[in-house]
Amino acid sequence: MQINSIVEEIKRPRKDYEEPAKDYIANLKLNGVRVAEVLKLNDILDEARNNRLADLFEDYLRNYDTLLEFMSYTEVCVEIMLGDIYLESTGRKDKSWRFRNPKDHPLSILAEFYYLVFGTTDQEFEKDFKRWSERVGSKKAMMAVVKFLKNGKNDIFLDFKNYYLKILKTLVIFDEEPVYRALEQMHKENDRKMIPGGARSIALANAAINALEKIGTKRAVQSLFRIQRSARYQYPRLDKVLKILTYELKLSDAELEELKAPTYDFDESLSRVEQLGDFTVYMNLAPGYKMNRRIVDENGKEYSDFPKTGLAEFKDEIKELKGLEKIIWDDARKHRDEFEKTYRIGITWSYPDWLRNCILHPLKGYSGRRLIWEFTDPVGRRLTGMFSIQSGEEIASDGLGYGKIHDATGNLLPIMDQEWIVKLWHPVEAPFVEQQAWKDRVMQLQVVQPFKQAFREMYSLTTPELETSNYSNRFAAHILYKHQFLRIAAQKGWSVPSVSSFYGDNLPQGLCSNHILGHSIQFNVEYGVMDSTNMVTDRIIFDQNADLTSIPPLVFSEAMRDIDMFVSVCSIGVDPTWTPDRGNYAYWSHYTTSELGNSSVIRKEILDRILPGLSIKNKCLIEDRWLYVKGSLSTYKIHIGSGSVHMEPSGKHLCIVPQPAKKSESDSVYLPFEGDTMLSLILSKAFLLVNDTKITDKTILSQIKN
Repeated sequence: MQINSIVEEIKRPRKDYEEPAKDYIANLKLNGVRVAEVLKLNDILDEARNNRLADLFEDYLRNYDTLLEFMSYTEVCVEIMLGDIYLESTGRKDKSWRFRNPKDHPLSILAEFYYLVFGTTDQEFEKDFKRWSERVGSKKAMMAVVKFLKNGKNDIFLDFKNYYLKILKTLVIFDEEPVYRALEQMHKENDRKMIPGGARSIALANAAINALEKIGTKRAVQSLFRIQRSARYQYPRLDKVLKILTYELKLSDAELEELKAPTYDFDESLSRVEQLGDFTVYMNLAPGYKMNRRIVDENGKEYSDFPKTGLAEFKDEIKELKGLEKIIWDDARKHRDEFEKTYRIGITWSYPDWLRNCILHPLKGYSGRRLIWEFTDPVGRRLTGMFSIQSGEEIASDGLGYGKIHDATGNLLPIMDQEWIVKLWHPVEAPFVEQQAWKDRVMQLQVVQPFKQAFREMYSLTTPELETSNYSNRFAAHILYKHQFLRIAAQKGWSVPSVSSFYGDNLPQGLCSNHILGHSIQFNVEYGVMDSTNMVTDRIIFDQNADLTSIPPLVFSEAMRDIDMFVSVCSIGVDPTWTPDRGNYAYWSHYTTSELGNSSVIRKEILDRILPGLSIKNKCLIEDRWLYVKGSLSTYKIHIGSGSVHMEPSGKHLCIVPQPAKKSESDSVYLPFEGDTMLSLILSKAFLLVNDTKITDKTILSQIKN
């Protein structure tokens, strides 16, 4: 067999898989190349190896560039076989670099590294890697390792777990940012849940922890804290390593706090300045999790992005700055979630600690400055306020007496000291007048809160709940998508059966549970048969059948808010494609026109507030549970709870399937908080239907005209 025929075979997709598992793999995409082609390549090269076809190597050299075209996509699979063929056929290790790496080819360093990985024994590898890295340069060797590790996120490469375990040991000599990020990513990829089963690879996740321990720097501790905060599974080794490094590095409490929540060199005004030669890079954290970046050269000329000329020598630094943005926003979102979690675990701060940790810290302050806080002194005096800073004002670093904190009327709060206790303000614990004042203040300042706070849904006991006394049927008899519910409930901190448990012989117990401020909540559900995609909700119980009047209002409200969210997001009633032949149509039809729940009432209130400022205000009207929209072809009404659209006067349902990638005028509408996708969907439908003569979607047009 000649090398040209091998190349032709590589290009020919394999179609003769019979086993369902192989059919599944063959239809996957791996970096743009069908996995079937990779598997076929392995078969061909295995045949060459088994037959010791050493005469292929002259043709191999002549056609090396052709093969490299495929190696750029599937280096691991190709390099295993080519390395084995050459080594076993010629036994000449000394000439491998010349044969496998034509001079100046961009993949030569990476190919050399793959040869080291797959062409040496475990005993040889460490010594050979050290000698090789000294020859090619530490930086190039490090980047070869990092690129190899990035391939590990593909499940097909789990077969190479032992190679990854060997390679991770080489990273202990590098104290570089790409290595830390690669190890964090390695842990994250192998910590994720597999269906069926548990974590993808506990061994690889622990290997990443061990590598960080051996690096043993402060930056390694920072990576370990990031892993600890996002880990899905338990890693006893992680806590032990953190204790060891904290002791060995003699880290103070202040240093530990900085490593747990790094600022990434951003200052209290949410800005960072980086000098790259003659260019100054200004970075600023902007609303909407966006980074404003401005580049200025020595002559004062500004660039919106890095210019191609003048910064060639800073290629790696620029790549690092761009890569840093994802980490920053991951941390900012985690800090946001930690703030909201304080409602459930009851965290408070002294005033100086609050100012330092929640306001002046750049990434925490990104969320903390947009939230409302409650301040209480030792004698019980209570104040509420939001941090704000006017244009041109400076932030005082000590905080005592200098915080720019205003109440709901815009007045500056009096000076506070360390005797004051601070916690996150919750509307259910505030008088009605105060609730309304903060809603007005947020709208007036056009503040986009990181989560619903001023407009947070509140739930109080109803007459039926007072009658049942120790349980609530408020959200019973809803039909939800089962796996979607399990995923979202787990993300919100509820204890639920894993999706994988539905693949066993025994179905799990029919409830999910949570704890808020020490009180237990049980949400009973019927998961249905194993192969069912739907489940049915049932009653809610607090503290094992306790009287509902004994449950604190905040605990009751937050529990009900979660369950309302589960229903409003996972109900089949919000599926616009539901049809009578799919079953449960009576429930779906009722849900799309039902009375508004608490979350929908808040949505209606916000629509009432923002509608007068929209360009479509003269063609829209809010009545009861509907947003009426006057188009040229018809009049439409959008249900504020489910987002379903009906045409007037027939009442016929109009199916509009959301297209997330499509831009809409509604994207620029101010909303007072992040995260209500249904509100955004309703607005986008309203803007679409007002201009119904401009609709180009044939499916929507045919429904309207018929």
